[in-house]
Amino acid sequence: MALFNTDLEAFIYLVLIVVGLLILNVIIKAVTSSKRVSAKTRIIFKFSFSLISLAIILYFILSGFPIISEIPQTYIAIITSSVSTAVAFASSGIFDNVVSGLALLVIKPYDLNDIIKLKGLIGVVRDLKLTKTVIETFDNVKVQISNKDVINTELTNYSIKLDKIKNFVDFKRIIHYSEDTEFPPIESKGLKQEESSLKNIFNKTIHRKDNPKIHNYIWKMEFPYERFRLALKRVEEICKNYEKRFDFKPIYHINGFGNFIEVRFRILTTDSKKIFNIQPEFANEIYKVVQEMWERI
Repeated sequence: MALFNTDLEAFIYLVLIVVGLLILNVIIKAVTSSKRVSAKTRIIFKFSFSLISLAIILYFILSGFPIISEIPQTYIAIITSSVSTAVAFASSGIFDNVVSGLALLVIKPYDLNDIIKLKGLIGVVRDLKLTKTVIETFDNVKVQISNKDVINTELTNYSIKLDKIKNFVDFKRIIHYSEDTEFPPIESKGLKQEESSLKNIFNKTIHRKDNPKIHNYIWKMEFPYERFRLALKRVEEICKNYEKRFDFKPIYHINGFGNFIEVRFRILTTDSKKIFNIQPEFANEIYKVVQEMWERI
């Protein structure tokens, strides 16, 4: 027995239901787009609402139209199985990504605005969806990576949550953990200076009530041996000039010797936007110093 007397009546109600669900979807998006709502909560709401909406629409289509009840059960079974098979083949990849997305919600290896390295790309997480993650690189290129690939790829997160850190030893360990695979350990001469800088940053942020994240970004540059001390003096001046802009003074130390002197730079800040927007400008000033040194050789 159909829910409605005529197909026209069923169609009108179906249109009203679809319009109502679309309006409700807009309201939910507006509410969950607030910065106070975490990406995890937003994805769960969106996924749950999509499933409920689909179930409601299918129910009204199958139970609301009188014409559906006139179709022989044999044909309905054939159509249903055919559609199910087609949907299963078409959505197999999507299903894998959805499952991976749900796993990421539980594991939560990163959040919005975290700085991560994934598939050789370093960038800021701009959007989290159930099927994909959107990263914006420092070249202003937005890259969409399927959640299935995220699960199966080595990931490095350069953003640190301070609310789970109890002391400076934990803070230092997590800071260095993200770079162990890319950079050699710091030599004893540079270790004391770096540890002093990290301790200063830790003391300034650990007692803040807003529980900020510390975003840790590292890169290296090559300097010529000639006039190296002069170059470091200018680098020090540049770092001091950028201290307020990054929240903390950029840290640098000699990373190794070869045909050139390799210098490692570290930027720590509580706002990933500052790394994204200011780091290229800072690196460019350092590069100009290096370039001038080469021109004088």
